Order: sequence, then structure tokens, then C-alpha cells
Amino acid sequence: MMKSERSEIMNELDEIFGRPGLPRGDDRTAYTHLRKAIFGMYEPQDMLGALEVQEIVDSKWLVMRYKKLSTVFVDGKRRRAVDKMSSRWAGFVSEGGQQLLENCKRNRVGVPSADDLKAVGLSVELVNAQALLLAAPQVTVFDELIASRNAASQAAHNNYVRNRRFKEKLKSKEAAAGKTEPQNDNRTVGGWGVKKRIS
Repeated sequence: MMKSERSEIMNELDEIFGRPGLPRGDDRTAYTHLRKAIFGMYEPQDMLGALEVQEIVDSKWLVMRYKKLSTVFVDGKRRRAVDKMSSRWAGFVSEGGQQLLENCKRNRVGVPSADDLKAVGLSVELVNAQALLLAAPQVTVFDELIASRNAASQAAHNNYVRNRRFKEKLKSKEAAAGKTEPQNDNRTVGGWGVKKRIS
């Protein structure tokens, strides 16, 4: 498929359904690049194929968005993880370690440096693990959303492939039928013999 044909079918899709909607803050340029790449890979020949490919594009975009949001959510729990682990009652640090973490400098998300964590027997990995546990219920929701979009993408892919194979098979049957059946003129019947005149 030529680049102009791909753009034409994408423009036709946009004319019918409008430009794909993106939540505020999503990168329209990145979405457009992904869309062009996936349309270029599948090369839909008609509107039905274009709809299936558009479903794949949207699903892939949402999967990447949900993964990013899940990561951001876990990052948001890192300060709480440090606060929870820095309490001497949690069993991770001593009373002196608790004082050290309360007085140390923290980064913009509220996590002490790796050296400060190490000084009290903690690590960045341990803080990240605690943050993930704190965010687990929400991360599970993101995982379900991701699984749902992956299933939708796979279903759209399967439908696209099935419809494309069906159309190719239909075309080859039509082409074969056009080559093997002779034209029926007045002299033959079904290509098998001379037509008899009835008087």
C-alpha cells in the first residue's frame, strides 16, 4: 500500500468518526506516529479493515498509557513507603535510624538518597517494593485494564486477519472462475458443445 493510500483511508476514517480522542495531557504527535506505523504494518484495504486497525491502535495506546499511569501511581507511594518503613515500630530501622531519616534531605518525591537509606539498613529497592505493595490494589486495577485492552487488540487483529484471508480467497476464486469458464456465445452451451437450434 502506498503512503498516500494509507493517508487516504485514515482521513476517510477521521471524516466519518472524527479525529481520535485523547485525554488531556496525552501526546498527539506520538499517537499519530504510532497510528501511522500500525496502519503501515497492516495496510487495510477498506473501511472494515481500517476500523479493526484503529481498534488495535487505540488498544496499544491505552496499554502504554495504563502502564505509565501504574508506574506513576507506584512512584507516588514511595514517600509513604519511606515514612512507613522509617518508623521504628515497623521493625525496619532503629530509633537512631528513625531520627536520621526524619532529619535527612529528601528528593522531590520525598525519598532520602540511596546513601542515607543504606546508613539505616534500607535500600531504594526495598522502598520501591514497599511502594508497590502499598499501591497493589490500584496496580491490580491497571493490570486488569491492560489485560482487557490487550484482549481487545488481539480480537481486532484476529478479525482483521480472518477478513483479509476471506477476501483474498474470494478474489482468487473469482479470478479462477473468470479464467476457466469460457464465454458462452451462440455456438456453445456451457462450453461443452454446439448449441442446437430449435425450430
